[in-house]
Amino acid sequence: MEMEIEFFKKGNISPIIEFLDLLQEKERAKVFRNIELLKQFGLNAGGNFIEPIGEGLFSLRTVFSGVNIRLLFFTVVGNQVVILSGFKKKTNKIPKREIDIAKERKKEYLKIQGGKHYG
Repeated sequence: MEMEIEFFKKGNISPIIEFLDLLQEKERAKVFRNIELLKQFGLNAGGNFIEPIGEGLFSLRTVFSGVNIRLLFFTVVGNQVVILSGFKKKTNKIPKREIDIAKERKKEYLKIQGGKHYG
C-alpha cells in the first residue's frame, strides 16, 4: 500500500517546504527521490534511508556530495506519513534541538487531528 505524504503546516505555512526551498536544486531532487521511496515502501524503504529515533519518530536520510540532509517524521494510523522537520546534519548524532522541534510539531499535529497515530 502506497503511503500518503503530508508536510507539517503551522497555519498556512509549511516549515518543511521552506526548508526544501533553501536546498540546492540537486540536493532537493535527491531528497524528493527519497521521499518517493518512503511513499512507495513506507518504513520498509530500508535501513539506508530510514532510522527510528525514538518516541515514534523516524529520520529519512539523504546524503548528497557529503552533505547529510534529514527529514524527521512519524506515521499516522493507516498509510500516512507526516514530515515534521528538515535540517542539514553536521555530526553523527541528530541534534537534540531538532528532535525537540519534531516532538513539539508532532504534538501540535495530533492535537489538531485528534490523536490517532502509531508510536
